[in-house]
Amino acid sequence: MRGLLLKCERFAEGDVMWDEVVILANRTVGAMSSARQKPLWDAFLTSPCYPRLSPTQRDWLQLFARTAARDAPEMAKLGAKMLADGAATTATQWTFLVTAVATSQVATGQPHAARATLIDNWKNLDAQSRDWPTMELLLRLTQP
Repeated sequence: MRGLLLKCERFAEGDVMWDEVVILANRTVGAMSSARQKPLWDAFLTSPCYPRLSPTQRDWLQLFARTAARDAPEMAKLGAKMLADGAATTATQWTFLVTAVATSQVATGQPHAARATLIDNWKNLDAQSRDWPTMELLLRLTQP
């Protein structure tokens, strides 16, 4: 991750390498306080490598930073854009994106939108993600 985001290295593995960024982001946003994470995401967002990333990769970094900051309105807005743009290409990416969007929609008082996000993107989640307790909880919270 450091090589990609701070040293501007490029890897032929593409999506597989980006999955490593998503996995680390998932672990970080779920385990650290917003205050502890801020310097990390700020470093990536201000890195000289940031402008060299694709627009989709920049959106991902913005989503990680907004998720770390627990900024639900911005998570919902950016996440909806990313869903519409097809930003997720692997099961790992789909899981993070759908979870972030649906959670932010619940947090901003949009349970119907959250349910639609889950249902519309369910086919993109792998079996492990579908069985994940957080997905089950989101489905229950958004029941009509």
